[in-house]
Amino acid sequence: MTTLKFTTGVRFQGKRYPVNAVVEGFSKKETEILVSGGLAFVVGLPSETEVVDGAGDLGSPSGPPVDEESLAKELDANWTLKELKTDALLHGVDLEKVTSKEVAIKKIIEEGKADAFLAMLEDE
Repeated sequence: MTTLKFTTGVRFQGKRYPVNAVVEGFSKKETEILVSGGLAFVVGLPSETEVVDGAGDLGSPSGPPVDEESLAKELDANWTLKELKTDALLHGVDLEKVTSKEVAIKKIIEEGKADAFLAMLEDE
């Protein structure tokens, strides 16, 4: 089952999910619908069963596409450039020479570290 964070308030399959709600338990198909529609993005790591199930599918994508725009909005809303640089050190992202917040966020997403940053919000 997959954990999603909603980027907007939405009603899905008879349930209401407020903006920024983090909810787990979505199937692969539900995840694809919500992520492809820009309503939510995946947070955390897939469960062990998803990893095992996808192990033989080398020719197909391992999961739903990453919604980079939603990740960028979330990072932009919660960090300053200085904070991004500080937290990047914890996650092994080199932002030393980066001079703009936009470029820093893009690099974090490209290196696949956005989920690690967003997990920090849950710890607060």
